[in-house]
Amino acid sequence: PVWCVYIEADLEFEGRRVHGAWVHLEHDQRGDELRLVLDCAETPELALDPMRGLVPVPLILGAGGIAEALERVGASGAARGEALGLQVPDVPGLARRTAAVLEPLLSLTLYLCSERPDWGRAPPANPEPKRTKRGWRM
Repeated sequence: PVWCVYIEADLEFEGRRVHGAWVHLEHDQRGDELRLVLDCAETPELALDPMRGLVPVPLILGAGGIAEALERVGASGAARGEALGLQVPDVPGLARRTAAVLEPLLSLTLYLCSERPDWGRAPPANPEPKRTKRGWRM
């Protein structure tokens, strides 16, 4: 219904509490990705801390379920890393563990994208340019 949504949650991911996630769809030349940014910050000051704050989790869309989408992300990252001469470690079972955490967030995301979600108000419209004294503005 909107470009990006925040879904509140009370989950645990790899020993960290997840308060919620921002979810949006991304498209580029490699294809479609559903991107989640997990909110793991203990305080607002830690929100941008890469170790204790926001955790980005891309899902490369395609055949299969959540774990398969995460495995595609891992394979893509490993291929890019190897092209740069980096050793990318394989973490057994990480895709399955991450998929289990993402399931409730993705279920709510799909519900919000359904024909008649309990949204409570009209979804926001796309911005329209307006003419001002200084030219067109969004």
